[in-house]
Amino acid sequence: MIRLLAILAMATAVAGCHITPRAANELAHREPGFLAAPPGHPFAAVEVGHAPPEVRTILGPPTSLWRYPTLWTFVPFYFGSDERRTVWRYQSQGRILFVDHPRTGELEVLRIEYDPREDGI
Repeated sequence: MIRLLAILAMATAVAGCHITPRAANELAHREPGFLAAPPGHPFAAVEVGHAPPEVRTILGPPTSLWRYPTLWTFVPFYFGSDERRTVWRYQSQGRILFVDHPRTGELEVLRIEYDPREDGI
């Protein structure tokens, strides 16, 4: 009986996690705003979905690199691709945020953060 209640509670929690397009739009407005890279700047040529070799060709090697787990890493039955993130920092230019796919090890650009105040550390 306890197992059945636990399974029912998990199913209810998962079903309640559906995000409607309107809610997603509202969440997007809560994201910190970043400046768009000026036309002609190398950051303007980087697009969401690019792989690291494409980014390295456009921007060169990063000043520093940082990897961290997301909260999805600690969810036992999460089989999605958003368990880890990798950030490439470029001094005086900004950051490139990658999704680090756990099973394939491939990186894919998730967000481009143009920030001329980036210290690169």
